[in-house]
Amino acid sequence: EMVAAWNETSEMHCFLMRVVEARNGQIIGMQELVHWAGTVCVGRGELEITFDELLDAMHELWFIDMPRKPVVKKNALVYVERRKGTVTNVRGRTVSVVFDECAPDESPEEDFDMELVQPRIQP
Repeated sequence: EMVAAWNETSEMHCFLMRVVEARNGQIIGMQELVHWAGTVCVGRGELEITFDELLDAMHELWFIDMPRKPVVKKNALVYVERRKGTVTNVRGRTVSVVFDECAPDESPEEDFDMELVQPRIQP
């Protein structure tokens, strides 16, 4: 919703570049991305599509090369079940994550299947 409130093509363009970078993608046509950012930013500040729908649309664009499933590497910032954390180890499909915050009765580090781990956009 915060991104939807942006009414500037330049802000949407920067956001889209960060999404591509966070998902280990590559921008092939920068000028086309700027133009497409302008079409995504409708100017009313209303939520038009979900983030997943945006990603699906970006996978279909010829000027962006982005893998469908993001690659998770050591030290990557991630979300797991709505919790923020950092990847400490990757073994096959098992990812170890240390959480930024946890309750006293929770373990600060846990292992998860790669499907449950989603990258965060780096600040």
